[in-house]
Amino acid sequence: MILIFLGLLRLLGEDLPNEGLELSQIISAVNETKQLFEWESDESLLRMTKVHNNTKKIEDIMKFYGHLGLISWFAAPNMHAFYMARFAKFCLKSRVGCKYLPSAFGAFGACLCNGLTNETLAGYRIGKLGLMILNQSELDMDEASKVYLAYYRELGVLFEPIQACVEMHRRGYEFAMQVGNTSLAGLHLCLAVHREIISGKNLQLLKAEIEFYLKLAKQHSLTALKVLMQIYYKNVMTLMGEQLIGQVERIQGAQYEEIDCTQEMMSSLYSGHFDRVNYLSKKWEASSESIKLKVPIRVISVAFYNGLATTKLHRTKGFKSKQPLQNVWKKLLPVLTKAEEFSKWNFKHKASILKAEYLSLTFKRVQAEREYECAISSARSSKFIHEEGMACELAGIHYKHHGDNVKALDLFCQAQKCYESWGSQMKVDQMIEHQKDFISLC
Repeated sequence: MILIFLGLLRLLGEDLPNEGLELSQIISAVNETKQLFEWESDESLLRMTKVHNNTKKIEDIMKFYGHLGLISWFAAPNMHAFYMARFAKFCLKSRVGCKYLPSAFGAFGACLCNGLTNETLAGYRIGKLGLMILNQSELDMDEASKVYLAYYRELGVLFEPIQACVEMHRRGYEFAMQVGNTSLAGLHLCLAVHREIISGKNLQLLKAEIEFYLKLAKQHSLTALKVLMQIYYKNVMTLMGEQLIGQVERIQGAQYEEIDCTQEMMSSLYSGHFDRVNYLSKKWEASSESIKLKVPIRVISVAFYNGLATTKLHRTKGFKSKQPLQNVWKKLLPVLTKAEEFSKWNFKHKASILKAEYLSLTFKRVQAEREYECAISSARSSKFIHEEGMACELAGIHYKHHGDNVKALDLFCQAQKCYESWGSQMKVDQMIEHQKDFISLC
């Protein structure tokens, strides 16, 4: 399919390679286009209405670039950033303000927040401009769905409340279904469910929702949707403490493997298999760099899961060297601290939880307890019920270690309530076991 659109673009004068570029060439193309945006004010970018004699040809080129961007994100991730840089550059040069322009801005903005250039704020500005152009134009449901996919897939999830991103993906799904683009609709559903999982939606509701989507995938013969929903379903069932019946279908591809890996890291962390989390983290580190850096939210999630698994192993088993704990402070915590700069709503509590664990293990009790309290209140404020429960649980273990059984018991009771609201019987049972050690204090 990629070769078809490359061929069409070549016929229209846009000569693009289908593979074989060095990383330095891709970075150079991305930086060149980024500089073009830096030379433009927001006002000028919002008023790109130059009239051409060959406007129809320009619009056709932009349309085919848009299709190329959607397909290359999955099918040719190594080339995706290059294609989107060329797409955005073409739009800036031609200055035709047609319905395909927001897609160019959204897709290129998303490319800037990965590890190629690490220009996340610049990407956010360009992506937001794409949304603004979309909102000031007559609604085209197909294009709106594509813009929402590009923006909320990588930018929105970093800067805006994750719960709000879920609603925008649902809107993108509805638009795509109304124009008959079931593949695009399926991508929105996958992202919506992923965001619901990491934001702590009730697991019983998620289970029922995913079961419905699996039927939908079968009805529309959407294999990718089916496989991803099976991955999410396995995670949800594990988090609930229920047994999964049947095997998860597999599709070859680094994207699917990475999603499966990060989902299993989450379920392994909550179920107490910390060695498994560290193993999966190493597996993830060894995965294709171009894939891994393409989805920043997974970079943040992996740092969080790996960091907490490391601190839990240190607390329960200890390490012969200081390196694993130093790795938490020097490598993993900075990822969460940086994420917190983008959105305190989404990431402040995560940074505080990991910081509290590190401080607790390095005998900085007062600072640790301050961070635990911050993590609990921040998670509660942002409505991440599962991570509020985690913060309470870890704080309870800290206070128990220091002999404050009354405070520890109170925190374990709070954690149990959070996990009950989340719908995880597995975690509820774990909290009951914690409380049995000093239940006579009630």
